[in-house]
Amino acid sequence: MGYLDIEVGDDQMADIDLHDLVSTMVQFSDTGSSGDTLRQLLPAMAIQDMRSDGSFTSKSADMLFGLLFPVPEEPVHLGEKWEKPLEMPFNVGASQMVVKGQVTLTYIGHQEIFGHNCAVMKGEIDISKLDLPKKVSKKNTASVKGEATYYLDTDEGVFVGIDLTLMIETGMNQSMEGDFEFEIDGFIKNKSVYTLRLIED
Repeated sequence: MGYLDIEVGDDQMADIDLHDLVSTMVQFSDTGSSGDTLRQLLPAMAIQDMRSDGSFTSKSADMLFGLLFPVPEEPVHLGEKWEKPLEMPFNVGASQMVVKGQVTLTYIGHQEIFGHNCAVMKGEIDISKLDLPKKVSKKNTASVKGEATYYLDTDEGVFVGIDLTLMIETGMNQSMEGDFEFEIDGFIKNKSVYTLRLIED
């Protein structure tokens, strides 16, 4: 839960302001049963320099907004599919890797939401292609997979609603040899659910 504001500067570059963000986290046991629910107010976040085509100078911002606001570059018809390529930065020690993938979208119909006649698009997200150098442990992994539903008012050119579920998995293997030797293995699996709605003044 939170608010997203966009402010366009004189250079026609936009700054994104995310504020009043509330995170709800549910803890699960090894058997899959839910436990405590935690709600936390998150700090405000600013993302600078969005171009007029919706791209950013930052790859991390490019991937985030590519997931949240995918728009086809060409007209599409009902039932048609198209792909939007995405890249996610991934650091392995001092090495900077890139995980590649895409969101595959299908135009499934129209629906009225909050007085807006919206095109409805289903998205399948798979960002999991990681080519590691031979000397980097294969235990270093990263992937983002999920699904989404997008509601786009094609008359006004605005997203009215977005429902997004992501499963993020990251594996890490770090080691050091010499006078001080160590090896660390870790694995993180996180499920995130996002609901965004347009709020009009």
